[in-house]
Amino acid sequence: EEVSLLAQERRKALEEIGRDAKAYWCTLPAEWRTDKEFILHALKESPRLPPKSDFERQFPQSLRFDKEVVLAFCNRPDFEQLFHKRHLFVPGCLAGDKDVMMAYCRRIPRSLQECSEELCNDPEVVQAAISLGGLELQYASLRLQEDPHIVQQACHSHGRALEYCPPGPTRDALVSDRNFMKDVVLAKPGGGPMWKLAAPSLQQDTELLLQALKHGLNLRDVPDALAHDV
Repeated sequence: EEVSLLAQERRKALEEIGRDAKAYWCTLPAEWRTDKEFILHALKESPRLPPKSDFERQFPQSLRFDKEVVLAFCNRPDFEQLFHKRHLFVPGCLAGDKDVMMAYCRRIPRSLQECSEELCNDPEVVQAAISLGGLELQYASLRLQEDPHIVQQACHSHGRALEYCPPGPTRDALVSDRNFMKDVVLAKPGGGPMWKLAAPSLQQDTELLLQALKHGLNLRDVPDALAHDV
């Protein structure tokens, strides 16, 4: 009977936490406030969380760096705001965990920079980061910075991503592709300066030059011989 009563109290407390963890958290017994089930329930169900001082700062280290707990933070709709307000940086011990780092890379800029070397060389992780912003390409491995598919995906997000593709066959092919330069790289805000990487024959193309000037290329970077055409 005693066990049954405790189970009922626990179930009721979980329901309250699911409705509003911020309002009810401090009413819980101390041992329940460091209980993984209560913590996960608050993270997954409650629209509001208790203050950091009453919540994650009280977690034992084993839960602060627990994969399920970290992912529960990452999967909240308000994770971006929580990340900045509560300084939810990637735990170093999880920088090599693909699930955790994919969750961060999809939502927090520059998370790829925090990934292990192995994950920076993982196409799936890098593509998740690039889906958030093309400039994330700068944190990818050299191998993936030279991958044509990944570079094109990055440039579709931000034209300036092209500068993070190192000199070599991939860049040579892309900067010689008129349609790609005109419709992707130079058509994106901030992509205009990438005109300077275009193949010499494309730099003679007035249409490409005008496109670049619209999107950030400075007129003083245009050779005098071409400047009179614009």
